[in-house]
Amino acid sequence: MKVHHYVGIGIKLFAIWLFLFSIQNMVFFLENIIYGTVTGVWASITISSLTYIPWLFIAIILWNFPLSIAKKIIPPEADVNPEGISASSLLSVLISAMSLFFLYRSIMDGVYWVTLLNLSENGVNATFNPDNKASVFATGVEFLAAALLFFNSRKISLWARNF
Repeated sequence: MKVHHYVGIGIKLFAIWLFLFSIQNMVFFLENIIYGTVTGVWASITISSLTYIPWLFIAIILWNFPLSIAKKIIPPEADVNPEGISASSLLSVLISAMSLFFLYRSIMDGVYWVTLLNLSENGVNATFNPDNKASVFATGVEFLAAALLFFNSRKISLWARNF
């Protein structure tokens, strides 16, 4: 298999994850169509459709055309048969992938908390109780831990192999 085949497999896996993620969004979109609200707050159907529907379409496109997209990502000179990878390097790549997932989650949680803080300052009934403050702190710790994992993945993989 060539490099673009491996990237194509990764694109298909990402499409599955994106589809599963869009199911929750489609529930919110259907709630907006039926009741005119999203989690009890009035919302425009146009804004909801622009927010929730693209995830599903992107997942469908990624699922149907993974090799075409992979060939656009991988330059032609890099499309050779890949060499084998050592166990230490593979462990480093897996630690980096795991840390990227947690970085994504912590950044998205951070966006949520910044939005909630902005809403609470603008008079919307959103308060910061002790549970929310603890969650903000946990999000910060998660971000720092994921960043440390990402930037020290090679050291951690060497340490784990020697352990």
